[in-house]
Amino acid sequence: MKKNRRILAVYLVVLLVVNIIYYGVNYLKEQNRQYNLKIEKLNKALSNIPAYNQQKENEFTQKLQQINIMIVNKTLDSLGSGVTIRYKGEFYILTAGHMLNKIDDEIYLYENGTEITKLEVIKWEFDRKDIKTTGNDLLLLKPTNEDILKIYLIFWPKVPFLFPFPFLFHLVPHYYTELAENEPPISEEVYCVGNPAGIEDVVTEGRLIKYINNYVYYLDHVFFGNSGGGLYNKEGKLIAIVSVLANLKQGPASPDYVIGGAIRLNTIKIFMEEAIK
Repeated sequence: MKKNRRILAVYLVVLLVVNIIYYGVNYLKEQNRQYNLKIEKLNKALSNIPAYNQQKENEFTQKLQQINIMIVNKTLDSLGSGVTIRYKGEFYILTAGHMLNKIDDEIYLYENGTEITKLEVIKWEFDRKDIKTTGNDLLLLKPTNEDILKIYLIFWPKVPFLFPFPFLFHLVPHYYTELAENEPPISEEVYCVGNPAGIEDVVTEGRLIKYINNYVYYLDHVFFGNSGGGLYNKEGKLIAIVSVLANLKQGPASPDYVIGGAIRLNTIKIFMEEAIK
């Protein structure tokens, strides 16, 4: 009889503990759900405030403008755009391959009409024969003198306790982008940044319309001077480099309709992997 009572007591204790754990876990789940709902409501409320949305859009636009740079080829007397990008912990400038005619062309980084530094070629690929489909059009550059890039850069000490010694500092860009993880789907909204007709840091919105081999085509306001500039997703990650203009004029009576063509993300990833090992 006593043995049965003990078994019953143990059973009741175990049952009580199991119920406490079960209801405790459910209570915590419900509290977490309620907390997430409150956060979601707060975000929705903030998204309905025009000033808040405008501030976020302005900050995003300013970041993209800072990532964009102007590139001038003095040998060809031409200009284009470029992207400040971080890859494998280092900082580079990525642009379109047709910014060069020969490997020894003199190519420079400019800002607000001022020459900043000469750029050296890390890797160059430009296929003139088939530039709009299977060819490649990419150029990876690096400043020959990073010390004069202070308008872009901030100092970070390499070793914190040696902070007072300037020769132990290295330079890190204020703003830079990185490659997106995946290619966005067709019809996705993208942001194009460049220097059309020499007007610096123009940001426009467009949509992707088709992938063809190494290229992705997009609807946007396309001008000369955008070459080498970036196409970005909503997170500000690079998804393409502007390369060509494509005129869709079907005949003498049809109007001109220009779309942009850019080197797609997957092609850029292969190019960067081959350049920086």
